[in-house]
Amino acid sequence: MEKDSKERKIGLIVNPIAGMGGSVGLKGTDGGIFKKAIKMGAKPITPDRVRSFLSNIKTKGNIHLLVAPGNMGANIVKGTGINFEIIGDINQETTAEDTKKIAKMMKQQNVELLIFFGGDGTARDIHDAIGLSIPVVAIPSGVKMFSSVFAINPRAAAEIIDKFIKETVELQENEVLDINEESFREGILDSRLYGYLNVPKVINLLQAGKDSSKIGRSIEEINMK
Repeated sequence: MEKDSKERKIGLIVNPIAGMGGSVGLKGTDGGIFKKAIKMGAKPITPDRVRSFLSNIKTKGNIHLLVAPGNMGANIVKGTGINFEIIGDINQETTAEDTKKIAKMMKQQNVELLIFFGGDGTARDIHDAIGLSIPVVAIPSGVKMFSSVFAINPRAAAEIIDKFIKETVELQENEVLDINEESFREGILDSRLYGYLNVPKVINLLQAGKDSSKIGRSIEEINMK
């Protein structure tokens, strides 16, 4: 069923350091790994993914985007031609608490959908902040993305947004996984089910994720399946 053409309020949160560890051969940016990645010459990869995502949305004129300040959203969205509003404030060096705070503010602002860029760690932060109360579209930009809440890529995410804007889309609860950081860096996927997020139910646009029961197996072995 088609929706009406009114402007829809959608939230956007960007983890500005997501994926930087992977660019220099490190598995993640959690803890002190981020500073190590910077010393090794890591550069932000998320801004280009955000711009790619926004450029592929066909329903821009129907979106009023609520974004986090600075590198968590506003600095990247400027100049893309999409209508946006900045909410909240964040620390100069952003943390998980900034993500949770902005997500809670977006819930209070009654966004219809929350888009976020990051990895499994960001997905857990979003889960902690909003639970199942708001549907989300997660866009892969981290090193660890084994949860099944992520779109295949930014282009697929844009297609999901267009469907959400134009149609009444059914929702489903998809897994958010908690990954053991130390084991992951040693090539072992040690995971547990952390919770669920509501995502639009679309075919072939969401990644399958990894089975949370596959604990203690090597990442290479699991990826061969």
